[in-house]
Amino acid sequence: MKLFAIVAGAALMAVVPAAAQDAPIPVNYTHEKTFRPVPMDAAIDAALATPGFAPQAKPGPGVIVVTAPDGWDWINHSKKDHIQFRLVFTRNGDKIGESEEQCTSDPPYDCAQQIASDIQSAAAIAKNGL
Repeated sequence: MKLFAIVAGAALMAVVPAAAQDAPIPVNYTHEKTFRPVPMDAAIDAALATPGFAPQAKPGPGVIVVTAPDGWDWINHSKKDHIQFRLVFTRNGDKIGESEEQCTSDPPYDCAQQIASDIQSAAAIAKNGL
């Protein structure tokens, strides 16, 4: 029983460094002046600040470009405590996918982790050509 645990642990240790060595995902998001000031920008910035991303100043070859073509809106206009918006992900001018987001309008933005996950999914789709 102990031998199995040691072998399984060694196998897991061999996998973790390989996954950790993946190159950061190059991502571009430009704040939309017409939408400012808005928590949407801050939530996307928080997502891009998580490990595994390499924010880029401008789009380029291989860069995942994140846009919010419809802007944002309050979920409940009287409370103004949550926002909603749609993100579109492209690379090299080709659309990879999109996501609908809803999150709190004040830090900590509860959608930042979901945005990060959506960008990672878009990068995986682009990488695998699906």
